[in-house]
Amino acid sequence: MSMWEFEALVEEAIKLVDKIDTTNEKKVQLIGNLYAIQEQYDCSFTNFRVMPILLKTGYTKTIDYT
Repeated sequence: MSMWEFEALVEEAIKLVDKIDTTNEKKVQLIGNLYAIQEQYDCSFTNFRVMPILLKTGYTKTIDYT
């Protein structure tokens, strides 16, 4: 069973990162660090929980399939 405590902690931390007044580059670094911590534990793929934030900051990018 995945460690939902860490998943929830990372999710809430990313929501906080979204609210700080800094560059998207710095936010991407912070988000990457949070996911690096999450990787150390038995966690599910949680990016979809905060996908709008990941797209807005540039941590995740879309690819046109045409």
